[in-house]
Amino acid sequence: MKKALITIVILAAVGVGGYIWYLGNMTGDGSAPEAAAPETAAPEAAEAVEETVDEAVEATEEAAEAVEETTEEAAEATEEAAGEAVEATEEAAGDVAEAVEEATEETVEAVDEATEEAAEAVEATTEAVEETATEAVEETEAAAEAAAEATEEAAEDAAAAVEETAEEVVDVLSPEGFDADAVIEMIDNSSLGDGQKRALKSAVETARNSPSVAADVLAQVRSALGM
Repeated sequence: MKKALITIVILAAVGVGGYIWYLGNMTGDGSAPEAAAPETAAPEAAEAVEETVDEAVEATEEAAEAVEETTEEAAEATEEAAGEAVEATEEAAGDVAEAVEEATEETVEAVDEATEEAAEAVEATTEAVEETATEAVEETEAAAEAAAEATEEAAEDAAAAVEETAEEVVDVLSPEGFDADAVIEMIDNSSLGDGQKRALKSAVETARNSPSVAADVLAQVRSALGM
């Protein structure tokens, strides 16, 4: 502002000096009647220049005031905008913080629920496994007992069958229970040689036809069979 006023004053002074110099040159051409004109014109020119300077100064001051007002208004507007931006940022930050807090709480609750459900599922699975294992053990024990009983019964039945078979064999090889066909079958199923089998079977056929020799023939058969 001060620099502008100084510049205007200097320009005005230069203008006044130039105008006076011009008037001085006009009076130096030897015309006597016109000598008084510069003396009256110089003050008028000075007044005109002074008025121009005053007007320029006033215009400059008004412009400076307008610039200052505009600057103040711009500063106020900027300050208001900054304040509004800060408030909006604070509100947005608060909203974000609340949203994050809510999301965190929901996540924690979901994790807790999932953990409880998983624990319940593990407990239920453990109970089911224990029950299944107990049932399997009981079933295995029952099956083992049943198998043992069945084996024992089968052994008893086999022993009885062997005993009965032995008794039948003894009866067949005795003179009282002699059965030629049964004796021949026993000879065929034995591990004796073919020649010995033929000889024994021939003797059995003789005993079939002559019961009096049956005792001797049956004794030979029992001896050959190791009985």
